[in-house]
Amino acid sequence: MGELKPIIDAIMSDAASAAEETRKGGEERIERMYAGFEEEKKAARERFEKELSEETDRIYAMERAKNNQLLKTSILAARSAAIKDAIETAKTRIAEMPDKEYCMMLERLYKKNQMGKEGVVYLNERDKKRVDSKIFPGAKIAKECIKASGGFVLSCGKISCDCTLEGLIEERYNEICDNISAIYARM
Repeated sequence: MGELKPIIDAIMSDAASAAEETRKGGEERIERMYAGFEEEKKAARERFEKELSEETDRIYAMERAKNNQLLKTSILAARSAAIKDAIETAKTRIAEMPDKEYCMMLERLYKKNQMGKEGVVYLNERDKKRVDSKIFPGAKIAKECIKASGGFVLSCGKISCDCTLEGLIEERYNEICDNISAIYARM
């Protein structure tokens, strides 16, 4: 769990910022929308008050409901974009950690996921140059590179353990989305 704390913290920080921006923008759009509707409602009542007041209220309620639905759709789209952006930012931040801190994180992941026998560790091209193979005792570093932002894949025969940043985030994706959604729900 500790090795994911920087990921979760980065995602939550970015998501909170994005949520606040979305909330402010949404409030401004709602105010403009409601101001426009109020003016339309007033004009319609003055012109057709006797014969159409009930119809005007019905139309107003339908338009308001329709626009509220559009706003909800907009917020959901913004939330999805915020989740995606937060995850990408977190992956970048972790991959760009200082070498010592990054290697310590990989070493903890390796110790946690080591399968008790010799294996092969697959790294991306950048990490092959930056990581000392000593942090993977009992394992060989593969010549082949993986396509990942960071982390590694540990392979012991037919069994593989995906400890790439993408794999770790995917493993906890629903939890991350729930946490970010909770930020939006408080808006």
